[in-house]
Amino acid sequence: DFPSSAFKFEAAYELGAVLKKIGRITEAREFLESAAGAADAPFTLRARARLLLKETEDNAVVSVEKGPPAIGVLLPRKGNYKKYGDEALSGIMLAADAFGNGAVELLVRDVGTESTGAKSAVEELSNNPRVAGLLGPLLNVSAAEAAKTAQEKRLPIIALAQKEGLTEAGDYVFRNFLTPSAQAHAIADYAVKTLGIKNFAVLY
Repeated sequence: DFPSSAFKFEAAYELGAVLKKIGRITEAREFLESAAGAADAPFTLRARARLLLKETEDNAVVSVEKGPPAIGVLLPRKGNYKKYGDEALSGIMLAADAFGNGAVELLVRDVGTESTGAKSAVEELSNNPRVAGLLGPLLNVSAAEAAKTAQEKRLPIIALAQKEGLTEAGDYVFRNFLTPSAQAHAIADYAVKTLGIKNFAVLY
């Protein structure tokens, strides 16, 4: 109703997402295509719209059995941590060449502050034979459960969380993030060996 509104692309995306969820795929694609193809829409919004469009190909959700190799992405997609999830997803999509004819598909799942959500997302993705591994989660509270479940399912996971001891869950669990202890060790090492400092105060 308001085509000149600054929120028109966000509205198109949200309408497309809702229509897809209730099975009105053709209508969903129209809204998602308008958001994905708009040059003046925000980058992250276009990226999210393209991801949903991939799931509506051939007027149906892409078959679990068919398609290119896939990577499961576990990130917060709403709430207080959505901003960080969006930023991480943008980087992952660029790395996976999601905007071109990339050979890898990203299957994004909303994993926020609920550990049960992480467990169910990993279980779902582990049942997809195309999924070669997982990236995420970001938050400590969900990373532990995701790592434990991925190890049980023998599905490689690269966590993006700071939680200590995460990789001790097993040999299928990896991490690409600095832990608090690693940061503290690096600071102390630099202070002692480079700056020659010997006395410290700890505020805890």
